Amino acid sequence: MLWYAITNSHNVSDAFHTDELTDGSTRGSSFIANDSLNGTLTSTFSSTRLNKLSFELAQRTNQTSGPGILIVGIALFGTPYSGNDRRFETHLEFADAISISPQRRQHLFQFGGCADRVALRIVEARRASG
Repeated sequence: MLWYAITNSHNVSDAFHTDELTDGSTRGSSFIANDSLNGTLTSTFSSTRLNKLSFELAQRTNQTSGPGILIVGIALFGTPYSGNDRRFETHLEFADAISISPQRRQHLFQFGGCADRVALRIVEARRASG
């Protein structure tokens, strides 16, 4: 089995702080993208042995931008308090598991392992815009 999934979300001038004190012209923007390629190979070696091999390759992007101001109890608009940032994540995962069911027994044994690599790159403006 092999599948590909994509998510693409754009929130322009409507990403943060949607309460009644928000100035609609300065709400900030957000862009989120997620691409994922997944696969699974299931093999039957005998009536008592089954192997499942799977992988995932995913790229995730999250970007927020826009000005921000917080006057406690009076005004709240713009980017969140944490400031503008950009995140780029790459996930690579391999997993393998074997299932063994001895004949004439009421047990199922499973053994497996997983290798996962995550690369993360973050650009953070440290509240420079608000």
